[in-house]
Amino acid sequence: MPSTLKLSLGVALIAAALAACAPREPTPASNVDPTRYNYDLAACQQQAASSFSAGNAVTDCMRARGYNVM
Repeated sequence: MPSTLKLSLGVALIAAALAACAPREPTPASNVDPTRYNYDLAACQQQAASSFSAGNAVTDCMRARGYNVM
């Protein structure tokens, strides 16, 4: 295998691994009122900013409110 091909493959694998580690954004279901979603998201962001919890506090809060995290 040529070295440039190995390098390209290595870079692609590293990029895929990093993308898998990125925090996932909560997404509203199609039947959720956008106003309600934005209210819940803002409330969760405010709660996360005022707490010292490990992990993704916004995602955890949104899950607790019934949202799916993709």
